[in-house]
Amino acid sequence: MALKDNDTLRMESPLGRRFLETYRTLPVEPGASAPGKTLITPERFFDCLNHVFIAERRPEGFHFRLFGTQITQIAGIEMQGRYLQEALDGDDFAHISKLLTLCTDTSSIVVSTERMKKPERRFAVVEILRCPFANDAGQNMFVAGTFERIGGTVEPYDRKVMSARSVRYHPDQSVVRSLPVAE
Repeated sequence: MALKDNDTLRMESPLGRRFLETYRTLPVEPGASAPGKTLITPERFFDCLNHVFIAERRPEGFHFRLFGTQITQIAGIEMQGRYLQEALDGDDFAHISKLLTLCTDTSSIVVSTERMKKPERRFAVVEILRCPFANDAGQNMFVAGTFERIGGTVEPYDRKVMSARSVRYHPDQSVVRSLPVAE
């Protein structure tokens, strides 16, 4: 019950592609719709570990159990041990929460290309890969993936679209692609 070799998601991020290649090899237990969270090991994802995040879906929201050091540097915020709503609010929170929920609820791999405001008043373009993982009961309660800046392109700051927050996603300018983990 894994992705077929011909199922692809166009991705710019080399680390995201490596993470996805490894993810595709992980077994899915009978009765589950995604690989188990115990398969997320530092050894398995070592080459991209600094760009890896793990979020757990809890009744209070998505809680980040791991937030790689390079993600912190790119995003300008430390999320490890924190809930998504502690860093984002409004449309930003709704957009990112919706993508994480899509991943867990539909057992889909979700890739998005996001424009993110940087403190120096410019945009960074990042690609975020989200893969579902199951808990011990076989329920998709974890999302793990990569967050990497793609290309060297930054665009000018536009005061009309931006808020004063140090992290700002733009749902209307995002490109989201998803693919079911299994049929």
